[in-house]
Amino acid sequence: MGIFIERPLLAACAAYLAAALLCVSLCEKQRLLCLMIFLGLSVPCLLCALFIQSHRAGFGKALLCLLFGAAAVLSSHLFFGRMLSVSSASETVSLTAKITDVGYVSDYLTVCTARVREYDGEAADFSIELTFAKGVDLQAGDVIAAATLPTEFEENLYGYNERQYMLSRGILFSAEVENYETLGHEKPPLYTRLKNRVTARIDAAFDSDTAALLKALLVGERDGLSTSLKRDFRRLGISHILSISGTHFTVLLGLAALLLKALRLNKKTIYILLIPLALSYMAVTGFSVTVCRAGIMALMTYFAFLFGRTRDAYTALFLAVVLLLTFRPYAVADVGLWLSFAATFSILILSELFSAARLSCGSGILGFLCAVLFRLALTAVVFFATLPIVALSFGEASKLSPLANLLIVPLFELFLYLAPFSVLLSGFAPAVRLTEGVCDFICRVASSLADRDDLLFSLRQPLVLPIAVCGILLTLILLAVRLKHPILSLVPLCLTLAALAVYIPLFDSAFAKADRIVYTTVGTNDGFLVKSGGEALYIDISTGASEPTRKAEYLAEMLYRPELDGYLPTHYHTRHINTFDKLTDRTHIKRLYLPPPVREGDGDIRSALAEIAVQKGIEVIDVEYEKSTAFGGCAFTLCTPEKLSRSTHYVTCLSISSGENDLVYLGSSFGDTTRDFSALAGKAEVVVLGQHSPGTKNDFALKTDGVVLFGSETVAAHANCESASAILPKNGSYTFVFDRN
Repeated sequence: MGIFIERPLLAACAAYLAAALLCVSLCEKQRLLCLMIFLGLSVPCLLCALFIQSHRAGFGKALLCLLFGAAAVLSSHLFFGRMLSVSSASETVSLTAKITDVGYVSDYLTVCTARVREYDGEAADFSIELTFAKGVDLQAGDVIAAATLPTEFEENLYGYNERQYMLSRGILFSAEVENYETLGHEKPPLYTRLKNRVTARIDAAFDSDTAALLKALLVGERDGLSTSLKRDFRRLGISHILSISGTHFTVLLGLAALLLKALRLNKKTIYILLIPLALSYMAVTGFSVTVCRAGIMALMTYFAFLFGRTRDAYTALFLAVVLLLTFRPYAVADVGLWLSFAATFSILILSELFSAARLSCGSGILGFLCAVLFRLALTAVVFFATLPIVALSFGEASKLSPLANLLIVPLFELFLYLAPFSVLLSGFAPAVRLTEGVCDFICRVASSLADRDDLLFSLRQPLVLPIAVCGILLTLILLAVRLKHPILSLVPLCLTLAALAVYIPLFDSAFAKADRIVYTTVGTNDGFLVKSGGEALYIDISTGASEPTRKAEYLAEMLYRPELDGYLPTHYHTRHINTFDKLTDRTHIKRLYLPPPVREGDGDIRSALAEIAVQKGIEVIDVEYEKSTAFGGCAFTLCTPEKLSRSTHYVTCLSISSGENDLVYLGSSFGDTTRDFSALAGKAEVVVLGQHSPGTKNDFALKTDGVVLFGSETVAAHANCESASAILPKNGSYTFVFDRN
């Protein structure tokens, strides 16, 4: 297709984007070295362009690419090298800031986003997250002076890169507020007040689910969306429609254009009126990067028409992202921007390749079949174009994505046309009922499709990312050269998808031949993640805290299982109810294993867990003490809990069998029980000394001949286990692999 050779500005923008992405992983000295290389190579290119007449155009293009690359490196250096240095303070720092958003308020915690005006006695202009260790009465627009202690965001919070996410929004770091003083209050900007009025109107007229969806689709307010709805859309591979992107922008501005055209306005007048509408919509949605990308492209279209120029869609796309990164360098960390960019680029290419075929099909049955084929091809092309980003950032994909994009996405596009009128007519009861009915229908269709087992498959296998990157690079090379048959540029796509269709099942099959049991500790909470027979079971030996469950979900993803399939609490705490309820909203649980109640109140907790499972279509399996329960190729057995005379705590012990291999878990107070170690664990290959119980008072010796022993330093201090094979640190984990063959 030769899209880069024929468009020098497009090639230069591509060099800018590549350099911006590269600089994210470089240190300050490396960025300066890159800047010197770009500038150093620019000098001979300039001289060659001036004195070698026959190749002036080629050297001119190279010079333009080098200068754009140097500009990207310089922009990254100024932001990452200078702006991020303010977060390195380790002592209390005074600041003056304006509250821009109040995210969370409770009796014990308040989290706000603020724009800093003065930092450590010097003028500043950046955003931070302020954390108050109590409930405070602050509103957006309040100006405060505070003494704060800066803290860095986590880079790997059970697979979640908090630092990257916050940085992509321009929030440099977090700060714990020790004390503060309110200096005054400033009115929010006009577009913020307009957004607040729209959201208030929606909340007043519609039920909570419909209101949350309308706010997400119209103004980008996603906080009200239920976790279960986001889970359903994630499992269907259509989460992108819940975030405002180019589709939403195009539909809403297209609707405005149709209304203006109905007033018999000419095209020039319509475009003049659409410019302030586009800018206003970008402002109301908070200037999110995906909306700004679509908005800049739309503005280029309008101005090109008004000035009698032809707009090139490829160059407009690349230039829009370059402009975004120039004025907001931190947006280079925004995964949504790159997903939007890759998807739009692939749509432009496919539309160009299919344009002749779609015109020749015309209308009727042939045209309908062509439209369906184009939709399916579009899903495959977008999946391929975004594959490296998805594999690196999310590590999972949906088997139903083609069907969901074919059925549900068009419904949402139609709903987008209805949404503005629904808000305008929110006082008209029939319009409200119609909107709520349509919203409920779409959500029920999505829920019915998403409520299936094993919809997600992992993209974390070792060769997935290299295969995807090679396919993308080969495609870009074919797009850069002039091909006699442009359709050949789709060959890497077919080869990549075919390779993954073969590689992923083969890898999963080979990986599933062995059972993997991961022992985890989070504080004094223990747990086991059992990966067997292609499924994952979490055995929760905790007080019901949510943090261990989050860790188990992350470990399942690392074992190429995107979701947990089973959940077993070994004993009951009230917090298990809320933790399990939230877990089922985030992931698709197939089975809930419930042991018998032991303590007073266990029966109520057990009933509450079973009720949640029934409501969400989860199979409930009763577990009996001292009786083996099968899971995949494994089996687990819970020992009858033994109460300690000195406390209300029961000691938890269990065993997990995989073929001829046995793993035994002993609570840390095992030495205070009447159980015989040899009878319980004498033949086990692995013995784990747990932490979830009070520290034992009596030392006890373990026969470790032929036994692999694992435990923590806390537990090791109370037992004769000097020959232990591993001492696990706090919040650690260890994986045991048992080959059933």
